[in-house]
Amino acid sequence: MIAGVYLVLARGWSDNVWTVALAGVPFGLSVVSINIGKHIDKSSEDKKKRGWALCQWPAWPAWFSGFAFYHNRLFANLFTLGPFADVLLRIFLSGFWPVR
Repeated sequence: MIAGVYLVLARGWSDNVWTVALAGVPFGLSVVSINIGKHIDKSSEDKKKRGWALCQWPAWPAWFSGFAFYHNRLFANLFTLGPFADVLLRIFLSGFWPVR
């Protein structure tokens, strides 16, 4: 999805698409952790209905969903703060990271 947004904003294919897609993997994995935690919380209801929303891991406790949401929010904020800090460092401390 991140690479798709990049393609639209870049108005077509460019050589950086695979780099952008690779950079989006950590954020995508953080979102998946929420989906897994959410479905694990619902495993008892799924067993009663004899349906499965997602693969179930019975060893995981029900409180994992809340932790997954907290972790994702923290991760998203830090993941967004990183490029912002990088831009500020490049603007105000131009010798901090030399441009190749």
